[in-house]
Amino acid sequence: MKSYTIGREETCSIVIPDSSQMVSRLHATLNVDGGKMTITDSSSNGTYINGIRISSGMPVPVTRKDVVTFAQVAELDWKQIPNTGLRTLWISLATVLVLAAVGCGLWFFLQDSKKKKEQAAADEAAAAQMLTSQVDSLTSAVNKICTAYDALAKEVEEVTQACAKKAPSQLTEVSSSAGSVWIFLQSRHAISMEVKLLVMARLRSFVPSGRTTTKSSSGSASRARQPSGLQVMIKCRAPGQNLRAIR
Repeated sequence: MKSYTIGREETCSIVIPDSSQMVSRLHATLNVDGGKMTITDSSSNGTYINGIRISSGMPVPVTRKDVVTFAQVAELDWKQIPNTGLRTLWISLATVLVLAAVGCGLWFFLQDSKKKKEQAAADEAAAAQMLTSQVDSLTSAVNKICTAYDALAKEVEEVTQACAKKAPSQLTEVSSSAGSVWIFLQSRHAISMEVKLLVMARLRSFVPSGRTTTKSSSGSASRARQPSGLQVMIKCRAPGQNLRAIR
């Protein structure tokens, strides 16, 4: 609470010059408490509010719209009293505006966070869907590879059996078995090179441990290593010819 002393005395908060000395040295006291004000008369010639004299020593409510006179010779200048009510109003308004700005900022922040979360969830869903599609495509490709492998294995088995029937007595002769089988395979242009290689590798398992005994010109036995299908192909290919081009 703020108190303002009013009178002729130089030490008063509001000094009222009066040559007639109708105004007392300490004529009245104005108390300001926030937006409320009261005035207390302590003079001998009285204090008037809107022309009505107030009781001495009793605080009386007063507003800035009231006309306050002292001994009916001097009037209170409200400009000399700081308008704390207006100041409080401005402070309250500024506080409300600050709170509103903070609330709006918080609301926009929450909305932005919500949008970011929704976008992140949508991106994760799209990524999961793409991953699922890729897994499905990979599964389909693996199934196709397995089907092709089964078909290739079946074809290899059929060609191997055909080769075994074509030259059953030559499969134990290293010098002639591989060449005989290779010549037989070369005559089958419909058979792919991959199948031919697999057949030659499969036929190698028919000869125990990959070696056999042959008779030399002197009658003595000698050991010879069975050539692989790839070695036979290298021997049979033309100079500079690619192995995959052989049919």
